[in-house]
Amino acid sequence: MSDSSHAGDGANAEPSASGPVSPSGKVASSHRRVRRLWSRGRDALQVDVEGAEFLPEGAAILAANDLWAGDVTRLFGSLDRPVSLAVTRVPRLARHRVLIDSHDEEIRDASAVLADGELVMIQPEGGRSPDGNLHRGAPDVAWLALTSRVPVLPVDIVPPPLTGPVGDAVSALLGPTLRIGEPLDFSRYWTTPAASDVLDGVLLRGCTDEIMAAIAELSGQLYQDDTPGQARERLAEERRAHRRAQARAFPTQDEERRREAELRERMRVQDERDLEHARQEARAHAARNAVRESKARRD
Repeated sequence: MSDSSHAGDGANAEPSASGPVSPSGKVASSHRRVRRLWSRGRDALQVDVEGAEFLPEGAAILAANDLWAGDVTRLFGSLDRPVSLAVTRVPRLARHRVLIDSHDEEIRDASAVLADGELVMIQPEGGRSPDGNLHRGAPDVAWLALTSRVPVLPVDIVPPPLTGPVGDAVSALLGPTLRIGEPLDFSRYWTTPAASDVLDGVLLRGCTDEIMAAIAELSGQLYQDDTPGQARERLAEERRAHRRAQARAFPTQDEERRREAELRERMRVQDERDLEHARQEARAHAARNAVRESKARRD
């Protein structure tokens, strides 16, 4: 009786952890693994927004830096309001992009978008920063803020911390962090008449520099008073100078042969000069001996 009861207990016992896993258990484990990977991928692709409470109810300009390699319009889905990117040229089939200023009344430009109470993002640098620094901004952002009479919010687009060519490609796919700062109020200049084009340019440059300083303070970037294009040229010249220095420090085999040939030629020329000098000294010595011998014979 005891043997049969033990046999029954063994038949109803659950398999141990070290025993074989049933097909249903494998499916459940794979499902959990896929859900975990999907959750991580979704977290990596989504955009984190900080400082959304600074967004006003009405129209405003979002002045952002340009560090991220991805499409900026991907960020607009993370905000609860429609946003348009102000550019100088709208490519075909581009979404969420408007011209900064359009002379065609049928084309809706950034001023019209702001007049409708919407948000407009603009990147004053005019190009992606090649060295991670913040570069001089174009005065279009100040002109748009003063003519539309709207506040400007500095924005820092923080890309994922990936470097290298492959890192840039992966960073463009992943979601960055969108940091929004406190709004800048330029209402003190709304009723200021410009006495001349020079004063108008000075006012726009001063407001633009104030906006760029706010972006630099928010992002912690080093401000550099040049354009991204000028920075790329400077970096390219530095790379060329570095390659030239490396070439001088580590010459190639052809350069070594050329330098050895030049050294041999200089040594040959010096040897010929030394031989010629020795011949002249020998002739002079022979001439002196001949004079002494002639005097000795006469005596």
